[in-house]
Amino acid sequence: MALRTVSGLVSSSADKSNSRQNASNGLKLLRSEVERSMNILVFGKTPDHLPDTDLEKHTSINQNTMNPNDGVVTYCKNIAGNKNQVFRPVFGIKMVELANPIIYGLSTNSAKANGGDNYGYSLMRCGLPLDENGIYKTKTKGLDDDEVDVMPYISLILDNIGTIPCLKEDEECEPDLIVDATSEKERIKLKSEILSELDITFSILDDDTSLEPDAYTPYRKFQEPAIRFKTDASRKVLQFDDPAFSSKDYDSNNLIDMSYLNTKKSSQKIYMTAFARADKRLVRKNLDGLTLNGVYFNAKIDGTVRFVVDASGSMGTCMIMNNSNCKKTRMASVKTELVQILTDLKNIAPYTKVGITFFSHREGANHRQWRFDQKGNGSEDHLVAIGSEGALADAEQMIGSISPSGWTEPWDGLDAAFEDHETTTVFLLSDGEPKFNVSNQSSPESRRDTYPDLFGAWDQAGNQCKTRWWRNDIPNNYSTRRNKWYGKKCWTITTTNYNDWNRIAGFYANKNGDRTTNKKLRVHTVTIDLQSDWMEKISNETGGKYNEVIDESQE
Repeated sequence: MALRTVSGLVSSSADKSNSRQNASNGLKLLRSEVERSMNILVFGKTPDHLPDTDLEKHTSINQNTMNPNDGVVTYCKNIAGNKNQVFRPVFGIKMVELANPIIYGLSTNSAKANGGDNYGYSLMRCGLPLDENGIYKTKTKGLDDDEVDVMPYISLILDNIGTIPCLKEDEECEPDLIVDATSEKERIKLKSEILSELDITFSILDDDTSLEPDAYTPYRKFQEPAIRFKTDASRKVLQFDDPAFSSKDYDSNNLIDMSYLNTKKSSQKIYMTAFARADKRLVRKNLDGLTLNGVYFNAKIDGTVRFVVDASGSMGTCMIMNNSNCKKTRMASVKTELVQILTDLKNIAPYTKVGITFFSHREGANHRQWRFDQKGNGSEDHLVAIGSEGALADAEQMIGSISPSGWTEPWDGLDAAFEDHETTTVFLLSDGEPKFNVSNQSSPESRRDTYPDLFGAWDQAGNQCKTRWWRNDIPNNYSTRRNKWYGKKCWTITTTNYNDWNRIAGFYANKNGDRTTNKKLRVHTVTIDLQSDWMEKISNETGGKYNEVIDESQE
């Protein structure tokens, strides 16, 4: 997106008009990227349930790196330095389709006509370019017509960000001084030097005691940039805020109450609040209920929903590779979408009751069900109103703790959903056919005691008959042969058709007949890179939806 530089030679009205257009274009791009993103990444204390929002993780121990995959934050600083620019990273924007986040940072004013370093600041973007369709360009043609990676570059977003003036009445503000390395004389710090030492840590206000507090960059002081950022506890919101700690005693005309742009002839406050994934919310509220619009979880739900998610070893399969390094696994992709859905449910339909189960095999550490004390009485519930205070954060923490390992035994999660007659919808997600925690999958009889009802569904009773000589076990039936008789004899036998998953689908679908309520359980099934007849059957027989997601990395 090309942004015009405001000329200092135009009239005041034209100057103001151009400045406004400049800001509008830059904010459109910033807002659109936030709204497409999964999370905001910042420096500072990271919530326990959101470890991936720590921007520090994208710095490199190699301070001279020119490879964004080593640490894109360090890379952005270095490519700016190579052009004699300063780039002070402030926040990142995490995109689901990109291996590295987009980095936004502060720099000095780009318009030399307006005073350059001595005048003001700018907000810059370091990231991959967008094509005319809004798609990130990750590849381009090299010199030999072969595909090469596109490298992130720095572009201007907001120019002419003002500097904080002296706010104290009747006192003269002293500028920061520094000893010049060349002349060895004391001088006023340049804007680039102010930025190099600027505190860009997001922190919680001292008087904020809420369970999910917002975080802010520090208030700015004399000569520092007149812009301050805010994000929420879930790292889903980016907002411009009041940049200076001002009151009537310090700012009698209340001039500093919002971040602003400033040129020689005009001043303009800049307002922006953007919500991550706001343009692609994964939950939609309809007249007849709610609809989930994720890649995996995509169907209508009522006021109660359970998620039964595969956490077996195969879910660790990589989906996104970058320079032979795995950037995202199947498990990470599913967890990201699940957290986004829970966040949207809290914001749109906080009354929705949610249950979450991850499965591998029953003895596995990741074979777990989420429980939360939503009433504060010490009783942990397995079906929780997602809007309950602290519920979302607790669910995110549990989801984040799951790592793929083990076998594929979804039965406990399915049983809990059918036995809970309050639940009306369940999503069952897996990337493989069921496999028991046994060495011989074709004969898993040793798991019968663990899942007796399941194995009982495989058992089939039938008659077996034979015609031959039998020992005389009927008192009045004698024959010419001593103590024997000849004829047909029948008896009942039981055979077990192990791994007949279609039979298991029918077994679970028939459980709807045991529910005491009129609301039957709809089972929506989701497979990853798998055609599963039994999962499709259980969806068809319960009025659910079968969703087969193709993992393109496996093609």
